[in-house]
Amino acid sequence: MNRLSGMRGYLGGAMENAEGLGVEWRQTMQEQTANLGVIWLDPTNKPIDIGIEDIENHEIRKKLKNEGRYDEVTNTMKIIRCVDLRMVDIADFLIINLDVTIHTAGTYEELFLANRQKKPIILHVIQGKHRCPDWIFATIPHQMIFGFWQGVTDYLRHIAYDPIIENRKRWYFFNFPKVEAVESKEYTGSVDETAQADRYKVALKAVLADPPPKLYSPEAAARPPEVMSTPPFEEIEPAHPRHVMAEPLEPGNLFPRVQGDE
Repeated sequence: MNRLSGMRGYLGGAMENAEGLGVEWRQTMQEQTANLGVIWLDPTNKPIDIGIEDIENHEIRKKLKNEGRYDEVTNTMKIIRCVDLRMVDIADFLIINLDVTIHTAGTYEELFLANRQKKPIILHVIQGKHRCPDWIFATIPHQMIFGFWQGVTDYLRHIAYDPIIENRKRWYFFNFPKVEAVESKEYTGSVDETAQADRYKVALKAVLADPPPKLYSPEAAARPPEVMSTPPFEEIEPAHPRHVMAEPLEPGNLFPRVQGDE
């Protein structure tokens, strides 16, 4: 049994101020866990054609900021932020690589968003677990915080294969084959629904065997249309006092005064 097979994991961490946009550690993690069958969501290699982040786009944004073209930076980053947070939404768990010497706004937003959704968050702190920010210890279980990569991969294999695990109120595994079996099962309907359908078929057959008379005939079309007489306007009883004009409508007077407007 492999609990992680088919699950989606998001690889979060600094990009803007990280060396090489943090591509290397993400690739290494995917290679070292290839046998787990995890579907990795990598913000440096997004499975979508928008919100792309690479060295070229990063340099373009730096140039835009230096030139004071902040509207263009905003428009670009709104798309990137939307795509990245959407990947966090659909992820089953996250691996966050934290360098406490790098200011990383997006990583913290992703971490706290996932925490509100009670997703499992595995945190790797480059400088060691003892350098993890104090606030994080009140956010995620410290048993899921590591100061070395071997601890992260060992923990993933523990979750995937060990018969007994501590879910930390984070790890929940759904029986999707059970859901698929229910959805694929042909629905035949209850006894009452089947009987009602049979009655409908009998009634429809009777209507088709004895169709109603035609509502259109040449004789009816030749008759002149009936003219409905309408009483003069002043004879109609108003439904509400505001419907009665206080003064006649004159040329150029498009907004006559109405009783009740005073």
